Amino acid sequence: MTVFIHDPDNEHAINELWVVVSVDDQGNEGICAHVFPELGPTPLITGEPRMLEHFRQLAGEISGLTGKNLRLAHYTRDVAEEIRA
Repeated sequence: MTVFIHDPDNEHAINELWVVVSVDDQGNEGICAHVFPELGPTPLITGEPRMLEHFRQLAGEISGLTGKNLRLAHYTRDVAEEIRA
């Protein structure tokens, strides 16, 4: 089995996350993804505030194509568990 790991350079602490979610009639939510040519299906989750306008544009396109209501959810840091090497 081949495992591919993306290990980017860490730029700063991630204290907030923004996630584009779809919302159904019962209020249930699911994480939205966009298919990027160079990456394939990619969940719309970011810790970078500079990406928010781009995510808003993608969310508008997804909403228009699917007819679904979307939400830009914002989460703040709460460390649930530390995984140590």
